[in-house]
Amino acid sequence: SWMKLPPLIGLDVGTGVRLFKCRNERGVNLSLVPPKWKLKIIRMLGQAFVKALGNKTGISRFGHSYVPLDEALARAVVDISGRSHLAFHADFSRSSLGSFSTEMVREFLAIVDHACITMHLDLLTGVNAHHQVEALFKAAARALRDAVSFNERIKGIPSTKGSL
Repeated sequence: SWMKLPPLIGLDVGTGVRLFKCRNERGVNLSLVPPKWKLKIIRMLGQAFVKALGNKTGISRFGHSYVPLDEALARAVVDISGRSHLAFHADFSRSSLGSFSTEMVREFLAIVDHACITMHLDLLTGVNAHHQVEALFKAAARALRDAVSFNERIKGIPSTKGSL
């Protein structure tokens, strides 16, 4: 059963580093939220993504992006396929950015399971861990933006099966 979460304000998902450093209306620091709740938030975000797309009529379906951030370079390729798969290849130069463990990057990307998308995310190069993480999230966001964008050339659902 779902745990009722408090209303969130000020949620910053720009780089993922501040994802849970927000406060609810009572001023509770959500970075202290138990991991079980964080997973529920990821699940809810994925389900919201599916709901927002509706039947996927007219979307581009595929998206890709390369994002350079100084010395770091990340690539993301996305298919809004209705099937969940994450191929993640990243060797970070550090295990943490302050109190943020770089292992949490992959954990957050479990959102693909709940959003029913295929995502290939690769860190191609980089030295600075902050740049590496930020380049990965920005590449993923840009690829998703392209994949969900409306394409007037596509009539109906972009699938030979007629559904995604």
